[in-house]
Parts: sequence; C-alpha cells; structure tokens
Amino acid sequence: MDDTTEKPLRKHGAKRMAITCRHIVRFIESANGKPVGFHQAPSDKKPFPDAWCTACDKALAKANGEWTPQVLERAGFRQLCPCCYEFARAASDPASHFETIRWR
Repeated sequence: MDDTTEKPLRKHGAKRMAITCRHIVRFIESANGKPVGFHQAPSDKKPFPDAWCTACDKALAKANGEWTPQVLERAGFRQLCPCCYEFARAASDPASHFETIRWR
C-alpha cells in the first residue's frame, strides 16, 4: 500500500497515511511514553515524509546512510495517520512543551 491511499480510520477519519518506524508508533500508542526523536526523509512530494526515531537514525548512520535489510528490519516501518505523525513530530521538538500537549 502506498502512502497516498485513502483509508477510513477509526479515530481520525479518511486521511493519507504516513510511514514511520515502529518505535515512533509505540511512542504514540503509549499513554505516558517519552519521545523517541523524529527524523524525516527529505521530500518535496510527500506531505508527510517517511520518518524514524533517533535510535534508527543512529543505525542508519552506522550503515553509511544505507537502508540495509538489517536497518529496515530494525525500523519495522508502519503506517501512521497524519494526526499522530504531527503529534510525534511536535513531541520530539525540544521547544514544543510536550508535557503540556493534551493527547487522547
């Protein structure tokens, strides 16, 4: 499935899906989780560029910037709705005052 597929979502309605590593998804799913970082692929075409956490970014750097099978397996990319994507991005911004953001 590509990221432009319209899909009805239980909580957020029909939206285009974003792609993030499983660690960002787990952060979103945990009610009291600590932000895991947010790194985006440079893209002019996608409204929500693929994203991954700081730990995955370090694994990617160790692989000389190559998405090797091992790095891809570690990341375990999953779909995320744009609302959750934006929340994860904002929560990882040191200036966002994450503690005061109301979620759920």
